[in-house]
Amino acid sequence: QAGVFKTNTVLAYDDNLQLVAWGYPALAQEPPKKKKALAKPQPKPVELFKLHLAGIKEEDKPPLPPGLDAKRVITDYLHEMNKLILETLNSRWPGTVDLTTRTLLPGMKLGEITERSGDLCGSSYVDREFLKFLGRKLGFAAMKKLKENHYGQMQYLVQQF
Repeated sequence: QAGVFKTNTVLAYDDNLQLVAWGYPALAQEPPKKKKALAKPQPKPVELFKLHLAGIKEEDKPPLPPGLDAKRVITDYLHEMNKLILETLNSRWPGTVDLTTRTLLPGMKLGEITERSGDLCGSSYVDREFLKFLGRKLGFAAMKKLKENHYGQMQYLVQQF
């Protein structure tokens, strides 16, 4: 069985900070086939922003692009997830489906119903280790240049592997 089994926690914004893609399409962009397309600026993915919600040191949190903050990025991601969930439910059960499960905390904040168990993990760590492996085989300088100059193609390689 092949295919994408999860929604990657990643967003892609254009130069005007408008959301252009999310999930897998934001992460693994197929390389352009025409030279003209190579000259167009490619959106840069914003990844690992969930770490801004974790109780970790500020310096351990990934940097966000200028003009974007954690609240905006996480809100954009949740908005896209909401659209996907509603589309999926409506395709399975046509008609109006409204699902809301929230816990209201003091200070008018929303909280999780269930406690998270375990530690920070997931495919982002597997991907990071795979990129380190490639760095050891191909050279870390080459991998750095690939990441800086062809980030979407690098992620396409990781996702296809």
